[in-house]
Amino acid sequence: MRGRIYHLAVSMALAFCLWLSLAGLDASLVDFTVGLYPHSLPDNLSLKGETPKTVTIRVRANAAQARFLSDGKLGLPLDLSQAREGYNIFPVSLEPLNLPRGVEIYEVNPETIEFEAQSLPRKEVQVQAKVVGRPAPGFRLESLVLEPAAVTIQGPPEILARLNRLETTPLIVDGLARYAVLVVNAVIPEGAVTIVGSNEIKASVSISEEDRLQAVYADIPVEMEILSDQDQRHRGKVSPAVIDPASLIIRPARVSVTVSWPASLDRPVEDEVRAQVMVNGEQLRAKGRITALVTAVPPGGAEVTGISPETVEISYAPPEDEASKPRRVKP
Repeated sequence: MRGRIYHLAVSMALAFCLWLSLAGLDASLVDFTVGLYPHSLPDNLSLKGETPKTVTIRVRANAAQARFLSDGKLGLPLDLSQAREGYNIFPVSLEPLNLPRGVEIYEVNPETIEFEAQSLPRKEVQVQAKVVGRPAPGFRLESLVLEPAAVTIQGPPEILARLNRLETTPLIVDGLARYAVLVVNAVIPEGAVTIVGSNEIKASVSISEEDRLQAVYADIPVEMEILSDQDQRHRGKVSPAVIDPASLIIRPARVSVTVSWPASLDRPVEDEVRAQVMVNGEQLRAKGRITALVTAVPPGGAEVTGISPETVEISYAPPEDEASKPRRVKP
């Protein structure tokens, strides 16, 4: 069995060699079009006018080789890294093609690529920050300094003529409450435009407290919340069973509240300003009269800067049926 396989393999190899030798007998001259792909042109140069897009090569190849070449979609890279301003001549090198073994090159047309390169003009343009977000409440963006404030760009004259400034990538100031240095980049427009040198821009952001307005709300009613000792230990839960609010007298019943707010916000509505006191029900019931500190709740974004008066007097007048009950006197 092994002998049969061996003889079969030898026969196939001989047949392949015979085919190659016979195929070589019909070798002929064939022309192929090869695409040119220029690359690595220095950044400070641009090609002036049109350059050849293809070259034609004439090779001697047999039918099998010709079929391989026609199916391969040949392309030839053209290195322009050594180009200089002005007139240039570059020889066409076919080494990168990697033609099949046995293919002979007879002619390449054209043998050189001729083109003119021009130096790209430069232009200095201002940089404009693209500010995104707002500083923290009560603060404002006082100043913004970009370093550098301008960059040099390079590109075709028709594109540079339309550019007078470049915008930066988003400069996010959202929530800032102090001085900060942020790094952004200039946004390069579409097209053959480049920035000469570094594209890193430092933005020095100065934040200051916002200008504030102030108003006095002179007739704010004092709201009362009655607490028990147990309620106070549990963060002020209301216990209406301790004392009847109708039995309480507050003097004065209204206070003046001074409110300050950032100039960027609307003036607070009077109904949004609240004044309140928290009263210990058991203590008031025992003493009959106490002095309580007034607190005020401003609307969002505003701040209470003063309350007048700061305290009020609360008196307890028990109902007649309760007042008639004899009180136990401790011996």
